[in-house]
Amino acid sequence: MHVQPCPALTQSSGILTIDLAALADNGRLLAARAAPAECAAVVKADAYGIGIEAAAPALHAAGCRHFFVAQLSEGARVRAALAPRPQARIYVLNGLQAGADPHVDYCEHGL
Repeated sequence: MHVQPCPALTQSSGILTIDLAALADNGRLLAARAAPAECAAVVKADAYGIGIEAAAPALHAAGCRHFFVAQLSEGARVRAALAPRPQARIYVLNGLQAGADPHVDYCEHGL
């Protein structure tokens, strides 16, 4: 079966540039405004298109230690992106997924 690409996508000429330094600056600004409470980053949906593997380390370097994702698979990606930084806390908004083994799928990833 051959699937034709969406015409709108093949005709698009837009380029998205992500400024990770600006993302980190925004994280620091929000954390300062939230103080003394802690600020968390929501990086679900591939960090809203930024890319979990790019966004999570940039936010962590800016001081963020709490991350929220929607799905188990996203949590595992954040943990892998932050592998040398075990102090990060990662929360899965959709809770335990049907068929998932809480010990293996959540505990081993530190979710």
